Amino acid sequence: MTTITDEELYLNAEVLKGKVVLITGASSGVGQATAVSFASYGAKVIIGDVDLAGAKHTVRECLRVGGTIGSDAMVQKCDVTSWEEQVALFEAGYKKYGRIDYVIPNAGIVGDGPLALSKRTKDIPNKPDTRTIDINLVGVIYTIKLGQHYLMKNKPLGPMAIIFVGSMAGNQGFPRAEIYSATKHGLIGLCRSLTEDYRAQGIRTAVVCPWFVDTPLIKTDNRVILAGAPFTPINRVAGAIVCAATDPNWETSGASYNLPDDGPVMRTERHELSVGVYKILTERINTLIKVETTINRYMNIVSDLFMLAAPHLTIVAFVLPILAYWLFTRWMNS
Repeated sequence: MTTITDEELYLNAEVLKGKVVLITGASSGVGQATAVSFASYGAKVIIGDVDLAGAKHTVRECLRVGGTIGSDAMVQKCDVTSWEEQVALFEAGYKKYGRIDYVIPNAGIVGDGPLALSKRTKDIPNKPDTRTIDINLVGVIYTIKLGQHYLMKNKPLGPMAIIFVGSMAGNQGFPRAEIYSATKHGLIGLCRSLTEDYRAQGIRTAVVCPWFVDTPLIKTDNRVILAGAPFTPINRVAGAIVCAATDPNWETSGASYNLPDDGPVMRTERHELSVGVYKILTERINTLIKVETTINRYMNIVSDLFMLAAPHLTIVAFVLPILAYWLFTRWMNS
């Protein structure tokens, strides 16, 4: 485990100048603070959110802090549970800026009510509300699927990252917020499972897991329970996301950046099970990924060379029959 000071969070942030970051759920809270942090280092920011008024305020803040150094920002209304709206978001951002370098699937909600029953009842319980899963997990899956596609369209590629916004509730079960906790556990699982595939494509990944941050997501009953407990500073969470995205060290890709209280960020490097069949399975999967990536890389090179040569091949295909006919007639007349 590595402790990261606030100064170290922005150690590599200068690489953001001129880069393009897409963030979902940036109308307030962590998403807004993260968007502004990226913009303050010269990044162009694409914001997708259902709250257009809040997102437009974030755009103004991005321009305020980074407008003089080349930053820009745009917003498009986007419900992350809609695949079509996410496609439209990525298309709009790519059309405006010509590339996307960093993707932050931040949109999320806490959800309503506990899953566990507090007492016996005669009646059949109400159907659980799974909207939290739709937003926190399914929506993120949509974002990262599209994110990888658009990152790989970049020419030249350059530094790229997909950074998940998790929670300490993803490291530790959280009573009375079971579905929320399950979604955040799921994000950690996604990050760990995708690390090697992403690495093979030159894409960093990590998951940032804060404790409670003082944002509109925290409801009154939660505030009562948390009375006297420190909140995690929102700017430190944003800094952790910037750090996770810009760190050039590939050994930290797939790591968890934990903020368990109001103290510094603690990075836990990704680990793999190395007992029993897990070591063999991991080695085989990683080898398969490397072989597949190598084949795809060479196929892309061949495809690019063919595209470059295509105009000349057309000329050759036109000239060769004429040349062959000329040689044939010469031979016949000789």
